[in-house]
Amino acid sequence: WFSSCLWPFATLGWPQETDELEYFFPTDVLITAHDIIFFWVARMIMMALHFKKDVPFKEVFFNPLVNDSTGQKMSKSKGNVVDPMVIIDKNGTDVLRFTLTSLTTPGRNLLLGDEKIEGIRNFANKIWNGSKFVIASIKDLVENTGDDFWAGSPEDMKLNIWDRWILSRLNTAAAELEKNIEGFNYSQASRILYNFFWSEFCDWYLESSKTRLYDPPDKGDKRTCQFILWYVLENYLRLLHPFMPHITERIWQAVPHKGNSIMTASFPGVVNSLIDSEVEKRIIPVFEVISEVRKVRSELKINPGKKVSVCLSVPEPEALKEITENLGYIYNLAGVSKIEFRSAENDRGYIKATTGSIDIFIYILDAVDMDLEIKRIEDELKKVGTGMEKSRKKLENPNFTKKAPEEIISKERGRLEQAMQASKVLREQFEKMKNIKK
Repeated sequence: WFSSCLWPFATLGWPQETDELEYFFPTDVLITAHDIIFFWVARMIMMALHFKKDVPFKEVFFNPLVNDSTGQKMSKSKGNVVDPMVIIDKNGTDVLRFTLTSLTTPGRNLLLGDEKIEGIRNFANKIWNGSKFVIASIKDLVENTGDDFWAGSPEDMKLNIWDRWILSRLNTAAAELEKNIEGFNYSQASRILYNFFWSEFCDWYLESSKTRLYDPPDKGDKRTCQFILWYVLENYLRLLHPFMPHITERIWQAVPHKGNSIMTASFPGVVNSLIDSEVEKRIIPVFEVISEVRKVRSELKINPGKKVSVCLSVPEPEALKEITENLGYIYNLAGVSKIEFRSAENDRGYIKATTGSIDIFIYILDAVDMDLEIKRIEDELKKVGTGMEKSRKKLENPNFTKKAPEEIISKERGRLEQAMQASKVLREQFEKMKNIKK
């Protein structure tokens, strides 16, 4: 530790006043682990103050220690060491990088397990598949426009509410990302990147774009949609690049771009003029209607190819206006064949869902075999009940709660909570199905 404490200046030619010493001392940030604060960090500061009359770095970031999935420190004797090369060979370098980054929470050690790695591997696959869709969707535009592809910008185009929403969300994400990176909050920065691509770009904008790509109202609208798809993806790849450098470089080379490598491309700045909180608020009722219909379809196991009839009771004029203007998207994204603006409270065969002030009535008699569905729910309730009883017995067992690691106990509590929530949903479905069958 004595020689290590001289590291900030001895490695740069000290005691001679070299160019490297003048440029790199003091540096901005030291990254290290919390277990060597006294052994290394404090001694570097003391030696630098003694010999150079200055602190060696302005900030210190303490990254977490990597523990196993149960919170135990890795050691060869315990046999719980995770070999990073094995993870890389199986999942790729970017997956390991993003997993570690997403788990880097200030003040807490990092618990590395297969479940978390698998989740990020799925995210990498989502990036790849979403990007392939965009590349295929803009192919004809790129071929037909050539160098003119770069002409114009989103501000110059006739944008619909979906375009303005995704551009607003992109720039909001960029602003939040920059703020969290500057504050060394890498887990939150990773979460911002993850949520934007998966939950906003893919789940909403990519899906909505199919309506305009396959059945566009006019060529101009299709071109706008294609341009926004490219614009958002290309900017997102540059935002993600420091976290997942390999996959972003590979995809970036396959889309229209300026420059030889994404590594030397500029990091996207925030375009404040594209952030529109009013648009984000206006489109919410459309999202809510689509989400509720999808939720009911999923819960009742309605065949994805089977379209349903829907009645909407929308008391607020602003929400009604947005829903009316986006009916085409609701038809396609929610799997709906017919929409009526009325209450079906007393009509037989409808199941009711409510979101905010909007009542949604979904006709299911021609989409669901009622007897089979009731039987399925009863069987599922028995299965969930067995799992709940098993978890309760474990958590009520003093030997388990005293001897098991906290991570295992926490997982068991999570299983019980999930089972209780599932049981509640199933019972609600059961009552609804019985009432509809009457």
